[in-house]
Amino acid sequence: MATNTPNALPHVLVMGGCGFLGSHIVHALLALPSPPSVSVASRSPSQNLVKGAEYHTSDISKQADFEALLSTLRPTIIINAASPRAKAGAQASAATTIAGTRLSLACAARCPSVRGYIYISSASIVSGVPFTLLTESAATLVNPTSHFDPYSAAKASADAMVLAANDPPQLRTAVLRPSGIIGERDTQVIPALLTALNQGMARIQLGNGRSKFDFVYAGNVADACACCAEALVKEETADVPQEQKVAGEAFFITNGEPIEFWGFARLVWRLAGDRTPQEKVIEVPMWLAFSLAWLAEWVMWVVSAGTKRPEKFNRMQMENCSLDRTFDITKAKERLQWEPKVTLDEGARRGVEWAVAKSAEENGKKNI
Repeated sequence: MATNTPNALPHVLVMGGCGFLGSHIVHALLALPSPPSVSVASRSPSQNLVKGAEYHTSDISKQADFEALLSTLRPTIIINAASPRAKAGAQASAATTIAGTRLSLACAARCPSVRGYIYISSASIVSGVPFTLLTESAATLVNPTSHFDPYSAAKASADAMVLAANDPPQLRTAVLRPSGIIGERDTQVIPALLTALNQGMARIQLGNGRSKFDFVYAGNVADACACCAEALVKEETADVPQEQKVAGEAFFITNGEPIEFWGFARLVWRLAGDRTPQEKVIEVPMWLAFSLAWLAEWVMWVVSAGTKRPEKFNRMQMENCSLDRTFDITKAKERLQWEPKVTLDEGARRGVEWAVAKSAEENGKKNI
């Protein structure tokens, strides 16, 4: 859990703090017993605003703009939660994830007030599925130059970049690697499953359904981020043993509740009102699903001149729903002094309720 040390975090700047996860991070920081000043840098700070935070229009791809912001705010910790959506494509990933991280890291290293930099990476950067309760020390990252998913490839590049920039005492860096983030304001995982439900997919299952996947509630990731920020500041003065250090380290962040991929989908669908009996579910062989996904990616690649891939039917999604992909969070628990507070069932319930309410609101506006 986060500590109660007064003023442990004088000032935190959250890049991308108006996004899904970023807004949860802002809320978690302000909910600390001794909350820091929280500033948010966003290209368009107009949504997911949290009372108590200060919002600033800033483009992290423009060096002069970001340097001026740092000079004015003088933050202690920078949390980089800026990220395009997974389906945004290679150009968006290169601009925000790679170029934005490189520029903000360089600016942070030159800013005297900045003592720590935390990057929100992704567990999708790990290669070699299947794996069960994979540890950080055993993980192999995807090759950014050849990986078929531009989002994960860019995240892998930024992840390595941030860890390489760790240079105590000038700048301490750390990376969090969450897997399958869900919760309020989620625009990807739960909305996609609800769309699939509306399309009749509750009667379809790819593979035998026994493979397991890790999801995590956004608020739990945000708590881990707050704990990480406090730990980086603490390492400035405390004599922390090497095996307990946070600076220069990466941490898998999940709910610690591995679940069958299709079991999670049916949990979401059940929360949304579906009652399809298991005997009515049709099982599609995985060899057929992988073949169709490969064909869909190839066709999209040709049609888009290599710039896009299918959003809902691609090889990575086939891996996620057919091969074990779970992570060991022992290191995060021990070094960050963190525990997931919200259960997966509760996180899914909150996410579904928000998504259903949001959909109803949007449909209401269309009917006006």
